[in-house]
Amino acid sequence: PSVAAPRRIDRLMSKNALQGPAPSQLAQVEADLRSSNTDPLNAEVVVFVSKMISVPASALPRDGPPLTGNTEGEVFLGFGRVFSGTLRAGQKVYVLAENYDPSCPEAGGYQEVELHHLYLMMGRGLEYLDSVAAGNVLAIGGLDTAVLKAATLSSTLHCRPFTAMTFQTA
Repeated sequence: PSVAAPRRIDRLMSKNALQGPAPSQLAQVEADLRSSNTDPLNAEVVVFVSKMISVPASALPRDGPPLTGNTEGEVFLGFGRVFSGTLRAGQKVYVLAENYDPSCPEAGGYQEVELHHLYLMMGRGLEYLDSVAAGNVLAIGGLDTAVLKAATLSSTLHCRPFTAMTFQTA
């Protein structure tokens, strides 16, 4: 991931013009993204959730903290990739809308959420995880009220959101 990250980040980050001066922390967040920094103490966490998926509650592992809310029927999990930092279960992050402007956080365009569960997806199975470092894909519980299709998660408001992915077919 660290070799391809510099090229990939420039394509994924929003190109929307900032309405005000860029916060000084924005450069550090983008440097962490370009290097896929996994430092749990100094790197800001940035995750791109590309899809929300429905999973039967009975398919979730029984180890780890108990589910909150709907424990029958279906549970929504966000499928995403950690681009920098180390994501931890129970961590509070910001869900950034695609039009969010880090130079004007007072204008809104974000929501704070707590991530309840992190899972490693292995075929049809899920394994509970306490933390996930940059470069890995995962499923995230606790986003069902904040994410409809895709979103950028960040531990700081000084981060540009990722753009929606477009796929080309032949």
